[in-house]
This record gives sequence, C-alpha cells and structure tokens, in this order.
Amino acid sequence: MKRIILFRFHSNVAVCRQRLQLLAALNPGVPIYGIYGGDRREYPRIQRALRKQLTHCFCIPAIPRPALMRMPLRDMHLHADDRDGYWKWSHGDLTMRMWYRAVGKNVPFDVAYLTEWDLLFFQPIEQLYRHVRRDCLGLTGLQPVKVVGIRWAVTTCEPLRSDYEALMRYARERHGYHRQDPLCCFGPGCCFPKTFLEAFSRIHVPDSSIDEVRIPLFAQILGFRMQGTRLCPTWYDMDDFKLFNTNQVNVPLDALRRELATPGGRRVFHPFTQRLPQDILSLYC
Repeated sequence: MKRIILFRFHSNVAVCRQRLQLLAALNPGVPIYGIYGGDRREYPRIQRALRKQLTHCFCIPAIPRPALMRMPLRDMHLHADDRDGYWKWSHGDLTMRMWYRAVGKNVPFDVAYLTEWDLLFFQPIEQLYRHVRRDCLGLTGLQPVKVVGIRWAVTTCEPLRSDYEALMRYARERHGYHRQDPLCCFGPGCCFPKTFLEAFSRIHVPDSSIDEVRIPLFAQILGFRMQGTRLCPTWYDMDDFKLFNTNQVNVPLDALRRELATPGGRRVFHPFTQRLPQDILSLYC
C-alpha cells in the first residue's frame, strides 16, 4: 500500500522542522506533503526553511471575503487576516480538498494520513493504523453526534448550532440524507483513501459547520465506510483528555514522559506545541 503524510501547519518553523524530523525517522520512505495555512507573505520563507523535510508544500489560497464574513464566530471583530486563518483552521477538510485538487490528484498514493504541527506521533503510521482497512476512512474519536451533542458547543451554542443545522438541512435537501445517526469525529490524525478524496473533490461541499461534522457526514453521503483510529478512545474521559484533546489544552511534558516510559502506553499526543527535549527526540531520530 502506498502511503503519504499530509502535514498541516501555519507557523512555528522550528517546531515544525522537529516534527517533520520525527515523522521522517518513524516513517522512512513515506513522502510528506505540507499544507500551509499561515500568512501568505511568509510562504516563500517557510517554503525555503522546510524544503528538505517536505516533498512539496501547498499554500492555501486566500479565502473569499463573503465566506469569511458569513462564518459564525464568538468574536465578530476579528481582523480580516485572523478570520482567514480561523477559516482555514476550522475547515481542515476543505483545505485538504483544495490540496487534492491542486496537487494530490497527480500524486500516486492509496491512503493519506492527515497530521498537524501540534500532533505528536511516537510510532510508525503503518503500526498505528494497521487495523484500518485501506478502503475505509480512519477517523479519530468517531461516534454519534447524539452521544456528545448535549455537551458540544457545535450543537448546543449559537451561532454554531444554527450553522450545524444548516449543514444537515443541506444534506437532506441536496443529497436525500435522512439517516438518524449522523456522526462526528476529531480532526487530528484521520486518514483518507484516495478514492474518497477523489469523490469528495468532485462534489459541492458547503462551509457550514466544521470539519469534525462534515467529514463523517460526506463519507456517509458518498457511501464510504469509516473506522475509528483508536488514537483517542473517548471524548470526555479526563485521563484521555490530558493526553489527547482539541480544546487547545497542551499535553504536559511530564505526562508525555510517563506514557513513553510505560510499555503499552500512549504513543500519540495532541496538542503539544513545544519543541521536544533532545533526550526524547534522540530516542527516535
């Protein structure tokens, strides 16, 4: 099976260089493609800085102003550049779709593994995802919306709830989606067969709601099967939360050290925004 890694990032070159060094050491021979969503004025510098680590680096184009202005935000006074970055961060599936249309369709691969600059792997992707069938999407934290909905801002707090309802209405009216079990997932660490990305690139996908809803929704619409990645067993267990969350709560370094020192301990962490200490990095690189 031909694997590739997609690496989402927007800044922090020194941290990204170290992450890419670790990914390459763990996955020799696997090409790494960058998806850059930061300040476009910085792109030439970023591209030069990471040219040895990345097979190719794609710069996400500017998002049209109408899309930025209709985006539901808690802070409606964000500067235009901040809105652009927020859109790209919230819509990882749509930026991956842009990458596929511009680059990926011409790249030979079977499965793409979506990683991020603050997602830490300490095990090869071939081992971590060995249970995921090559024709399935591997989605992190996959479960029904109804299980987490009562505690999830996306489905309970305005204006996010209305945006979620608009997406489901679109699915019903445009695609005849009437299933009673819509799913959700975490964004970090998912993997996608090329067959899905090809189908996903050919249909209209609205920017309503967020990628954690749209990805499993359109997998159902397009008839693709899904499996959990097992990178994060549960959404609301506090022990798991300390090691893997999407609430921007950084994983403590001491917790990371404990897991790595434990046989059978966790080998994937999110988010970790610091550079790794050299004593940890040297064990893998």
